[in-house]
Amino acid sequence: MSDWPAAAETLKTSPGKGAPLTIAVLRGGATDERKVSMETGKAVSVALRTLHHKVLEVEIQSDGLTWRCERDAGSPIGLITTVLADVDVYFIALHGGDGEGGVLQGFFQTLGLKHTGSGVQASALCMDKVMSLRMLQPEGIRIPPGICISLDAFKRSPASVLRDLRELPGAQHGLSVKPRHGGSSIATHVFDPEHLNDERLSEALHAVFAIGDEALVEARILGIEVTCPILDDDAGTPRALLPVEICPKDGRFFDYEEKYNNSGAEEFCPPKNLDADHVEHIQRDALRAHIASGCTGYSRVDFIVPISEPDPTPVFLEVNTLPGLTQRSLFPLAAEAAGMTFAQLCESICLAALRR
Repeated sequence: MSDWPAAAETLKTSPGKGAPLTIAVLRGGATDERKVSMETGKAVSVALRTLHHKVLEVEIQSDGLTWRCERDAGSPIGLITTVLADVDVYFIALHGGDGEGGVLQGFFQTLGLKHTGSGVQASALCMDKVMSLRMLQPEGIRIPPGICISLDAFKRSPASVLRDLRELPGAQHGLSVKPRHGGSSIATHVFDPEHLNDERLSEALHAVFAIGDEALVEARILGIEVTCPILDDDAGTPRALLPVEICPKDGRFFDYEEKYNNSGAEEFCPPKNLDADHVEHIQRDALRAHIASGCTGYSRVDFIVPISEPDPTPVFLEVNTLPGLTQRSLFPLAAEAAGMTFAQLCESICLAALRR
């Protein structure tokens, strides 16, 4: 098992000893995940204020170019050199797009400004599901059989593309179709064998192509979905928290509604259907994925633990470099199980950024 509980005690004692920080919390943006980002940003801002930090809420407008901080609005550079001039650290509470994919991280790093989460390379890598899978497989992490389909290839020969998908190893258990880039299960479809046909696959691919040029199609893994948060301790060493088991309603997968509705999936930390060996294996692979991807500060790594296969090795799904931090989010649940309040978690993420 991870030695996280001891690390959590170290983290719990250090926040709040220094002078209050000035923290700019960035939320919004020009992505389909804007609504979730707004909720994450608000929750983080409220939490940090309870620890007496000065919080400046910055909303990135839907054009992706204009920032608004209270009554002031304008270009990022304009605000950074005026109302945000005294900011100690920028808390990136964005999901998807430029805010999560490395563009904003590169902007801050070019200006020499501290920001939470991973840097340019790790952010870009983890946003690209195909490259992330290719990079992690040589690390000994199990990945699902899959194929990347481009819009051009589908237009040229839809029949051959659909044939390739039906012949994908493991397709007899069903398929998942998702955007190569993006999150929150937006435009994601999961099919069981009984509902898998060319018409449904075509509709799913068209839904993905409506928001991007490439779709990742993977064999469906029947099993228990889990996620494992990673958080730096006081020494800057990444530690694996306890995994969270995710139990969507019958007949559903962990889609947008199951993620964010109060009546959505049930989540358990510690997991209720995994033994200690499974938990240790998940923590080990999550930590390996976090480090190999170059992530820093914190991340959340998603897996499926097969239940109908002889090999119970967890199957990697993706690394989230900016996981959600709302009332329905998974990372705070694992932090709570480790003895940390939500406010302490948010502050620890800020302190990790300042240490770098």
